[in-house]
Amino acid sequence: MKILNVLELLCESKIDFVKKRYAAKVLNTYCGETNQRVSRVNNEVVDRILKSFIQRIDPSEKYLEWIVKQYCAELFTLADFDEVREDLEGFEKNKPKMSRQDINQYNIRTLQNELVRFDPSGNSGDFGEDIKKAIQNNDIKLVERGIGFVIYAILTKAGSILLGKGGGHRFNKWCTSRTDCENKFDIYNEESDLFVVVFENGKRFKFDVDRSTNKIMNLTNEKDENVLDNESSDPKDESYSKIIRSSNTLNGILSQFDNV
Repeated sequence: MKILNVLELLCESKIDFVKKRYAAKVLNTYCGETNQRVSRVNNEVVDRILKSFIQRIDPSEKYLEWIVKQYCAELFTLADFDEVREDLEGFEKNKPKMSRQDINQYNIRTLQNELVRFDPSGNSGDFGEDIKKAIQNNDIKLVERGIGFVIYAILTKAGSILLGKGGGHRFNKWCTSRTDCENKFDIYNEESDLFVVVFENGKRFKFDVDRSTNKIMNLTNEKDENVLDNESSDPKDESYSKIIRSSNTLNGILSQFDNV
């Protein structure tokens, strides 16, 4: 390689490097997500997307290429900036204790699975320090400890966010557990009681019970797919659903169990 080319490469900014390599893929993913059509690579749109990654996720630009790869692989959307930022913060914090210290050895899913081990909210549903504190603060309440699972009643938005962070994912898609202004806990809490079921392997489900009818309205997995309506993409969810349906909590608070 000529010395001039080497100097140009050294002087090239991270965003320019990433744009040269991934512009077409970024634009294609963006068009698929937003249902827009762009006939050719639009540098203005690509610049805006990359700058939003930097501003919202990684101001240092240290992980910009990795972030772009995850986006182009459709492992997160433009609505998931906060979650991706927290994933990378978790990686930085726990890197010395992790099995692999190179971010490029993870995709966003395997990174999240690895971070489960360092989740202070109690991966197995047991009493992690954050869980103990939340119970003391009346943010959540333990309502049942079954074989291989526990059920918590959610009492506050803070409790909802905490339980949504479990299972390695801050990560799940429950609108009641978002950490931004899109959190819908207060809306749901006006008419329903909310519960989270945590299995010993970290798997989590949320259900809400309408206070006026005492009926279960939703039973959703971490992807916010309704298991009751068979919307789940994971066939294993049915076995979890059966356990939840037979729990003392549901049998004790629901007067009509037909729709479950």
